[in-house]
Amino acid sequence: MKQIRLIPIGMVCTVVACLFASCASDDALQLSTKGEALTFSVGLNAVSPMEIDTRSVRFDTDTIFAGVMHKEEVEMSVGELSRAPLDDTPTWVGGEAVTVQVDGRFFQYTIGGSGSSSTMTSAAPYYFTNLNSLTANAWYPSTEGAVVSTTHSVSASQNNDANFKNSDFLYGSASVVHSNTANSISLSHKIAKVRVTVNVANPSYLANATINSVVLSGTKRDGTVGSKGVLTAKNSASDITMHKRGDNVFEACIIPQNASLTFKVNVGGTIYTANAITSRDYAANNVYTATINISASKFLYQGNTSVDIGDFYGIYANGQGVVIDGNSSAVTAAKNKGITPVALIYSTSTSNTDKSHGWTNGYAISLHKVGGGNYAWSTESGSTVMNQQFPWKPTIEEMTPCWEFYDGYTDTHTITDNRNNNATNYPAFFAAINYQNNYSLSSATSKWYLPSHGQMYRFLREIGGMSSNVAPYDVVIWYVNPNNGTMVDIIDRNINGYFSVAGEGSYTPFPINPDEAYYVTSTEVNASSYILVRFPYYGHLDFYSTNNLKNDSHEVRPFMAF
Repeated sequence: MKQIRLIPIGMVCTVVACLFASCASDDALQLSTKGEALTFSVGLNAVSPMEIDTRSVRFDTDTIFAGVMHKEEVEMSVGELSRAPLDDTPTWVGGEAVTVQVDGRFFQYTIGGSGSSSTMTSAAPYYFTNLNSLTANAWYPSTEGAVVSTTHSVSASQNNDANFKNSDFLYGSASVVHSNTANSISLSHKIAKVRVTVNVANPSYLANATINSVVLSGTKRDGTVGSKGVLTAKNSASDITMHKRGDNVFEACIIPQNASLTFKVNVGGTIYTANAITSRDYAANNVYTATINISASKFLYQGNTSVDIGDFYGIYANGQGVVIDGNSSAVTAAKNKGITPVALIYSTSTSNTDKSHGWTNGYAISLHKVGGGNYAWSTESGSTVMNQQFPWKPTIEEMTPCWEFYDGYTDTHTITDNRNNNATNYPAFFAAINYQNNYSLSSATSKWYLPSHGQMYRFLREIGGMSSNVAPYDVVIWYVNPNNGTMVDIIDRNINGYFSVAGEGSYTPFPINPDEAYYVTSTEVNASSYILVRFPYYGHLDFYSTNNLKNDSHEVRPFMAF
C-alpha cells in the first residue's frame, strides 16, 4: 500500500470535499435507493489552520544535554533543539489510503495523484441518501478494513521507509453538506517529530567517520487514540531507529509525551551517546530539530575554538572538558551553562612524554589548593623511589628546560600505582590524585597529579612573568633587586590577576609578600629530600632542595595535562 510522504513539521493537509451529483435519468431508481456517491477533491495547504506556537524551545548543549564519551579521543555535544510546525512544503505522493468516517460508518479512500492537489476516490464510497448535514472524520494511515483502531503505535524500525510513513498519524473532522461542492476537511499531525543533523568534526581522526544510524531512546512508542484523534502515550519507553532523511539528517515520529531523550549515534561502528539532563513536552504537529556535533578535539569550547595561556579549563557535572576563554564574560556564560572553571591554563604545549599519552594541548594548574591542611612528600625515608632524581646542584641548562624532563604525572603514578593506594606513606601524592573527588576530570585528560618542579617553574614563568635566568645554587633562586622589593609582589599579583577572572569564590589566591607559602613538588632529590617551591620568600622566590625533608608537610596545588 502506498503511503504519504512525511513532510517537514507543521504540515497541515486540507481535504476539500466535492459532491458529484450527475446521474442519468435511467439511474433514477438506483439513486432513490442508493443515493449519491461522496467524492473529494483533495488539496494540501502549506499554511497550517492550527494556531502555531512561534516560541523557540531551546535545547542547550550545556544544560539539557551532556556528551558521554565511549572512546577517550572523541566527545559529543548536542546543539540547541528548536520547535517548528510539522510540514512547511506538503505534497501528496499519490496512492495514500485515508479512512473517512461518515454517518457512523467507515470508508477507505485513496489519493489519486501526486502534487499539492489531487482527487480522492473510493471503490466503495459513502452515498448520500438524504440532504442532512453530516460530520465527516478522516484518518491517515488507513487501517485494514478502513476502521481506525483505538490505538496507534510508531514503529521501532523507522529506518524502513514504509514503517516511517506508517508511524505518522493524521486526523481531521468537518461538516459536509449534500448540496455543497466546497466541503473541506483539514487534517493535522497528531504525532510529534524529532529531527537531528549529525556533524563529525575532524573525521580523519576517526578510523571510520561513516554515520551508520541514529537510535532515539526514552520515548513511549504506543498511544491511545482519543477525542479528535488526540494521542496519549502509554506503555514503557523503548528505542526507535530513526529514519534517514538525507545526508547526516535523521528523524523519527514519536507519540506526543513528556520525555527525556537519548541519542545513540553509530559512527563507524562506535556508539556515541548524548543524554537529556531534563525532560520536556513534545507536542503534536511539531518538529523538534537539533544538531549533534561529534568532535575529535577531546573537549568543547566556551568562546573561541582555541587554547591560549590564561584560558580556563572547565568541566560539566560528568567531567566533560570545556576550554573557556580567559575573560569574565566567557566565564560568566560558562557558569550559566553549568560549567565549573577548575584550572588555569598556563602552557599550550606539553612534554614529549605527555604527548605520548595523547595530551597535546597544554597544562593547567588547579584554581584551588587541596584543602584539609598540609601534606608530606613521604613518611618513608632511606631510599629513592624515582627512576630519575633531580641533581643536588642543578646547572642553568638543567633547570631551564626541566619542565620537559621532569614529569609530574609520571612521578605521581610511580608512587601511587605501586603503593597499593597507601595514602598514609605518601600523603602529598594521594592528596593530588584524590582531588578528583572534588573536581572530576574525564579520561581524556591526565586527571590531577602532583606537579614536578619543572611544571611549577613553567607556570611561574608563563603566568607570573618570572625571568628565565636562575642562579645554580643548592637553592635555585630568582632574586629580587634589593632596591626594588616589589618584584615578587608583581609576580604574585600577576598570578592572582589571572585567577580572579574565574570570579569571586572560584579560586584560592597565592599569598602576598611578606607572607610565604611552601608548595610540594613531585621531584625527588635523594632518599631524604625533594624540591620544594618557596614562594614568596623575603625578596626572592626559590626552588629549595637542601634540608627539605620528605616528611615535612606543606601545601599541594594539583596540576593536569590535556
